[in-house]
Amino acid sequence: MNVYKNSEVSKKFGVSPSTVTLWVQNAIQGKNNLELVEAGINRYNIKMSLNNQNEILKLKKQGLKYRPSINHMLIRPDPKLYEIFSDSQLVEIVTDLEEDKKIPSKFSCFDEGAQYWNDVVLKSKLSYIELEDELLKINLPLINQKLKKFSQVNIIDIGFGNGLPCLPVIKYLKEQKKKLTYTGFAQSERSQKIMSENLKQYFDPEGFQTKVADIDYDVIRNTLFMNKAKSPNSCNLILFLFDSIGSVIDRQRVLLNLKDSMARGDYLVIINALRGETEYITTGENFDNPEFKKLINWMPTILNIKPEYYDKVDLIDADNQERLVNLRLNRDLDIEFMINGRAKVVSFLSNEDITIWHYYSHSISSLRKDLINTGFFQILESVCEDYSEILSFCEVNPLLFNAHFNNK
Repeated sequence: MNVYKNSEVSKKFGVSPSTVTLWVQNAIQGKNNLELVEAGINRYNIKMSLNNQNEILKLKKQGLKYRPSINHMLIRPDPKLYEIFSDSQLVEIVTDLEEDKKIPSKFSCFDEGAQYWNDVVLKSKLSYIELEDELLKINLPLINQKLKKFSQVNIIDIGFGNGLPCLPVIKYLKEQKKKLTYTGFAQSERSQKIMSENLKQYFDPEGFQTKVADIDYDVIRNTLFMNKAKSPNSCNLILFLFDSIGSVIDRQRVLLNLKDSMARGDYLVIINALRGETEYITTGENFDNPEFKKLINWMPTILNIKPEYYDKVDLIDADNQERLVNLRLNRDLDIEFMINGRAKVVSFLSNEDITIWHYYSHSISSLRKDLINTGFFQILESVCEDYSEILSFCEVNPLLFNAHFNNK
């Protein structure tokens, strides 16, 4: 039987993914006439049919009906928004809000948000942080077997950017009498400052540097190359820890950027939350945590989306297997941005969702697939005893290097 995925309905009929999700929820409750097909546990797709096509067009038309002024708000972001973000970052925020009704999680770690993220790690005492630390510590002796032949290890820290997830690696390799350097890539200048405050005490000044970079787009090849040029018998150890990859919108693009930056003798460590093969395992631990609440509420506050404009909902996107924190609006809302002296209005309808946090948990097979598709070879794969976290230690697939040299 032919069915639409929710994302296909969104693209075909020009509505937001959250609107399609709402239609499906209403259809389950008998509030509209869409015909659904069960696609798994608590998962439904919309059947491809003329009846459904007409119903979708009807629902879309209803959503675009005249908006009473009492239920409509025009808001403008806090002026601080324009001090914190560059024009290109503002364009990305506006585009993602307009096209996907989503604020990328990475922007939550700018300015005050960077301190909130640091507080999540330092103060929240979340159990998954302890589990990740333990998983890393257990596997460090095995990882070190690959590093023994190098006189120096260049630690490359990517992710949200406070540096603390790398401490077990730094302390272990120091105990092994390894010469270390550190390059930390932070999302923002505030994150960069926090990263330096947390880690510079562990390194000689000439062996410690931090940079601002966007791992969604930036290739770090120059940094990796120069590290080896300065110390030929060294390796680059890239650390992508604390579930950071789960908050990336396009995981494969980021992994390809990393692969294209790496050479022989460079290694990548990823740790991410783990779900079952057929079931998305959820935990409310983050969402009941006061430090985490401050983190995810920071961007809506800067955008001037007040709490009385929405209800906060925590749900699972069945198509993309992502956990979402959404603001479900209780009124029509226009947000007016100023970019390069021009006004740009992004409009939302009542009952539409704005995603303020998105998180992807890998299954064992999906992580393997992501790595294979982007040209990585797994040296080591390890999971926690309770199967809540997974670690992968990788290098670029040696066959890719052989193919490159054989073609010359």
